[in-house]
Amino acid sequence: MRNTPDALALVFEDQGLVYAELNVRANRLAHYLRSLGVKPDDRVAIRLERSFELVISLLAVLKVGGAYVPLDPISSLWR
Repeated sequence: MRNTPDALALVFEDQGLVYAELNVRANRLAHYLRSLGVKPDDRVAIRLERSFELVISLLAVLKVGGAYVPLDPISSLWR
């Protein structure tokens, strides 16, 4: 990523996201998670369908040092 920040990191449907933008967005969310009190080894539930936001969220949780807990976005239990 450091050598190729403008290289394509993610493709979803007909859109792409480069490494630099992925990193900026994940860092922004990681800082927000820290402001909410998320610390290393905390678990963070994530309930998103397949998207850029899902990958950004997973990366942000890892940047904080936490662990993500995937929840099924289709499950009727959460509706």
